[in-house]
Amino acid sequence: MKTRLLSRPFAWYKWYLCDHVKHVRGTYRFANLLDSISQIGMEKVNEANAKGIEHYDWDNLVILDGCRLDTFKSTIGECRSRVALAGCTPEYIWENFSDGDYDDVVYVTGNPQLSPESFRNKTGRRIGDVFHEVFHTYRYGWDDDTGTTRPEPVLEDLETANKLFPEKRKVAHFMQPHIPFLDSDVRSPYDSGSRNVWRMAEMGIYGHNEVKRAYSDNLRYVWDRISDSLSELDGRTLVTSDHGNFLGENGRYDHTDYSRAKR
Repeated sequence: MKTRLLSRPFAWYKWYLCDHVKHVRGTYRFANLLDSISQIGMEKVNEANAKGIEHYDWDNLVILDGCRLDTFKSTIGECRSRVALAGCTPEYIWENFSDGDYDDVVYVTGNPQLSPESFRNKTGRRIGDVFHEVFHTYRYGWDDDTGTTRPEPVLEDLETANKLFPEKRKVAHFMQPHIPFLDSDVRSPYDSGSRNVWRMAEMGIYGHNEVKRAYSDNLRYVWDRISDSLSELDGRTLVTSDHGNFLGENGRYDHTDYSRAKR
């Protein structure tokens, strides 16, 4: 109960007050302070072991957005842990692509945070100069009814990229298990594409077990649709995530910039 109480000021500030005071100097510094306080007592990762994606040997890199290691193990199967560089997608983009040579990589993305405008704002680089080719699947594969990019159009573009550029390395960025939860009753009645699901979990409107089950089901949803195709890719295929997600630790849900709590 004590650790859960530490998260309540952060949740209140994040969900109720921040949008009203974000023009005030120091708003985000105060949010980071509350974020740190709410993580007191959580196990932290060893940042000395954190590495970018270029430090690993892969021909195909599959990114499951916002996927927890423990959820992958319990839902899909055993895997090895590695320490990533990011606590959220913008940080993942900054840490991995602000420098380095990726002209042998074709990037297929269902995540709109890799749009040319967003990518340049985060890295100072043109995305077309960084990668050999980019498939912006979210532009035509976005599902307005659910508020996300389903895995099927990303997989279709990955297969196309594999045919057009067989000699290049591939990155396939799937949006799941990141919210919104597909084909689930655990969703926001206000905006299914927002983070209100996490807000409702922190407020106790959704119970921990049903949120945890919906998150696991979202991972199973994407895996059931892509696993057979991934096994047909040539070369070495690694499955990873751009960041993790709080799932009830200290009463916290969602994910935040620069968090180093284990999750």
